[in-house]
Formats: sequence, C-alpha cells, structure tokens
Amino acid sequence: MLAVAQRKADAADVTVVTFCQGGFLTYLHQGAPADVIVSVAALHHLPDFWKSVGLQRLAGMLRDGGLFYLMDTVYSFPPQDYARVMTETVAWFTHQAGTAFGEEAAMAFREEFSTNDWIMEGLLERAGFHIERSEYSSGILGRYWCRKQLTSGILKG
Repeated sequence: MLAVAQRKADAADVTVVTFCQGGFLTYLHQGAPADVIVSVAALHHLPDFWKSVGLQRLAGMLRDGGLFYLMDTVYSFPPQDYARVMTETVAWFTHQAGTAFGEEAAMAFREEFSTNDWIMEGLLERAGFHIERSEYSSGILGRYWCRKQLTSGILKG
C-alpha cells in the first residue's frame, strides 16, 4: 500500500509527504505532529476497544486542526438485512475478482472486526476528531474526513 501511495505522490509531483509503516498500537511517531494522516482498509483488523486506543494514538500524532481520512469496512445496513447484504457482497467480489477473492470476502464477514457506522462515528469523536464529512456505500464501506479538535473544543481552520 505504501509503494502504491508513493507512486501516486510521485506521479502527482507531490514531494512534501512522508510515508510511515506501523501499527495502530505500536507505531512510535518521531518529530513534529503530522498535518494529515490517512488510513485505508486497516482499522477493521482491530476489535472496537483497540480501534478506540488506535484512534486516540493517531489523534496524539496529529497537530491540532490536522486532518484524518479513514476508509474502511464499516456496516451501515440494518442488521436484519445482513444475509442479503453479505450474500450480494460475496457474489459481487466473486464476479469481479474470482472465487478466491469471494472466499476472502466471506471470511472477512466471519472473522474480521468490522463495526457499525454509529459506533465508528462515536469512536472517532471520542478520540478527539470532528467528522466534517462521512460517506457510506454498499452498506459495507465507510469514508470519513475528520479534523482533530483543539483541546478547547474549537476547531482550527
């Protein structure tokens, strides 16, 4: 993922970016607070409690008023629709990327720690982020554009 991000930055002639690899619970940030943090398809590997710890750690690495973008598996469908949504999702992935990827999607529903939209919003807010924009698609994907709040609660723009 970091190599893809680096290629995209190079193609866009973006030179003021640092890519860091590390876990939500183990990464030790060095230097000044970050202006922007991006997380794509990684947070769902943690149960909700550890998501909360990880998000608080990210907030601690970000400057006041800094931006955080999160894209991850987040369920926004009504619980009573789980069988239909999950069956359709596995079928879509199987059709798009083959049987092995469809089986991985089915395994993700069984074994990974995706969460509900209302829980994710609460986790982000409790970690000190203001959600400026959120989008949900296909009932299983959430995107959040957040800003770290100042300790006084007033946003820096």
